[in-house]
Amino acid sequence: MNNLLDFIPGFRKRKPWHMVVASIYYLIALLSIIGNFGAFLIMISLPFLFFYFVHMVKNKKDATDGEINQFKEKSKKFSVVFSGSLVCLIVGLVIASITSTTATKQNKTDIADKNVSQPSLEKFAYAQTDEQIVTPTSSPKPTDVPEPTVTAMPTPIPMVKVTAQDLIDDYKNNEVAADLKYKNQMVEATGVIDTISSGSGNTVYVTLNDGSDWNFDSVRFTFKDSEQKLKVAALSKGNNITIQGKCDGKGILEISVKNCTIVE
Repeated sequence: MNNLLDFIPGFRKRKPWHMVVASIYYLIALLSIIGNFGAFLIMISLPFLFFYFVHMVKNKKDATDGEINQFKEKSKKFSVVFSGSLVCLIVGLVIASITSTTATKQNKTDIADKNVSQPSLEKFAYAQTDEQIVTPTSSPKPTDVPEPTVTAMPTPIPMVKVTAQDLIDDYKNNEVAADLKYKNQMVEATGVIDTISSGSGNTVYVTLNDGSDWNFDSVRFTFKDSEQKLKVAALSKGNNITIQGKCDGKGILEISVKNCTIVE
């Protein structure tokens, strides 16, 4: 086990803080498999390439005449690890490029094949019905006064208005209370665009926060409707925007709002 750790960056010198940082980095790399296997290969290969390159250059420079043979022998083992890491990097770049190209082509196909634009959520702020209460069709007596036709009133759908940062802060403060307030509710959130990306299943998503520097928390808004995807395509990072959707609560990494529409 110790011999294996000698070849893993972050564990070679057995320093606790080195191992903690390395463990966090490798965990993040492992989680990246969920989104893109190519990204995982790239992340896992970079530390090996960097540290082994620095190691070989530094040791060759510092080696004395008596140590040069020992350096050559050790470098053979490091070269195998370095070569394997380089292959992983190249394969990861190829996979990431193919995945990105496929997602882009799929999004263009969805937009081109759009035949009927689905109504936006804001058009359904009130659920309406065409049902009417109609009076009996029997002929009234001469003295009868016809009853007026009654149309059912629209039933308002509750809409929780909140800023994206307040939503983040509420979940940080008390996730249970935040779920009772927001989960499975329609929310209208306003914030600054942090990222715009394509997701799985022909979806796109936008993340919002307060736009401040070093703010790594955000709310993720997912769009499936083709008309809304066209609107997302016109957005830019840093835009201030308001979005409506159904809050799905907090996942592993961030708060999720689904079936979203942009409020204009």
